[in-house]
Amino acid sequence: MVKVTGDLLTITQAAARLKTTRQNIYAAIERGRLLATRVGSVFLVNRVALDVYRKTRKRTGRPPKKKTK
Repeated sequence: MVKVTGDLLTITQAAARLKTTRQNIYAAIERGRLLATRVGSVFLVNRVALDVYRKTRKRTGRPPKKKTK
């Protein structure tokens, strides 16, 4: 287990911040939408890059259900 402090986040930490899966984070990195640094076998995501990705990503999929009374 890698413990990262400061401005770098692991894929698991980045996924938790965006409330998504690790697979979605890896896919965003692969598509070039999210910048990450590879250190050995571990990808690290900069907090600033994650914030930029959060603001620019497009939400897809089924819209949330509307609450009815």
